[in-house]
Amino acid sequence: MKSLNLMIATIIFLATVYSCKKAIPENVVTTVKGFVIDTVKNKRLSNAKVSIYGCRQTTFSISCATLIKSTRTNSNGDFSITFNGDGKSLSFQAEVDYDENFDFSSTVKLFEGKTNDIRLTAREFNYLKTHLIITNNPFDTLVNLSRNTRHIFYGQFLDTTIMNRILPNGLNSIIYTAWDKNVGKYRRLIDTLTVGMLDTTNYTRTLPNVNTFPTN
Repeated sequence: MKSLNLMIATIIFLATVYSCKKAIPENVVTTVKGFVIDTVKNKRLSNAKVSIYGCRQTTFSISCATLIKSTRTNSNGDFSITFNGDGKSLSFQAEVDYDENFDFSSTVKLFEGKTNDIRLTAREFNYLKTHLIITNNPFDTLVNLSRNTRHIFYGQFLDTTIMNRILPNGLNSIIYTAWDKNVGKYRRLIDTLTVGMLDTTNYTRTLPNVNTFPTN
C-alpha cells in the first residue's frame, strides 16, 4: 500500500511540475551547429539526417516527438540549423534520425534562444553480401530481414546473392521466415552474426528445408 501511495504521489508531483512549464514562444530563435560522428569507426558521418524535436506535455510526462526542422550533414559530417519556437513545445532536443544507413543516435537537449555547439553520435551500417541457397521451400514465399533490409523470395529453390545492412563490430540477427498455413504459424530461422569493420563482409548460407524451421 505504501508503494502504491508513493507512486500516486510521484505521478501527481510530476504532473504538477509539468503543468507549470510554459511553451517556448514562436519569436524565440535557436541555432544548433556541430557534427555527427561514429565513435566505433572514428569517422565523421556525411548525409546523416539531423532533426530537431519539440518536447510537449502529455498526461504524466514529456514526449519529445514533434518534428520541428531537419537538415543533412555535409561531406565533413558538419551541420547547422536555425529554427523558431512553435509556441507549443516546452523544450527541444537534437538527434540523428534512424534510416537505412544510421541508427543508435545520441540525444542532446538544447538551450532555446541561444547558439548550441553540440556533438551527436550515431552508428553507420555496413553491408553483408550473402550467397544464399534455398534447397527446398514448400511454402513458395520466404522473407529475409536484417536491420532495415527486407528481401522477398518466391519459388521452392533459389541460388542468388543479396545485400543486407549490418552493424559493424556488433551482433546482428539475419532472419528467414515463411508462413506455414498448415499449422497457422510462421516458421522462422535466425542466424546470429558478429562481423568486423569491413565495408562489405562476404557470407555464404545454405538453408535447410524451410519446413524444418522452428514455429513461433
